Amino acid sequence: MLRDLANSVAAVGALIAQHPLLPADEIRPSSAGVSVHLHGGFGDFEAWREALGIPIEEVSFRTHAEGTAMAADVEFAGVTVA
Repeated sequence: MLRDLANSVAAVGALIAQHPLLPADEIRPSSAGVSVHLHGGFGDFEAWREALGIPIEEVSFRTHAEGTAMAADVEFAGVTVA
């Protein structure tokens, strides 16, 4: 149901309000939280990591057919942002 997205959509609004200049290629609110997908490389990921206070040791690296991706999860505005 649409109401199940309320917390995630509110978190996206809070991200925009607090960090309007962060790069944002794709943001997906869901009932499980918010997924952020960046395609601009390490610099874009690092901007998000610093803005959300994610410790470097909590970043994971995943290898797939297109190369290596960085990932991290953090709680923001009451939801998980991945």
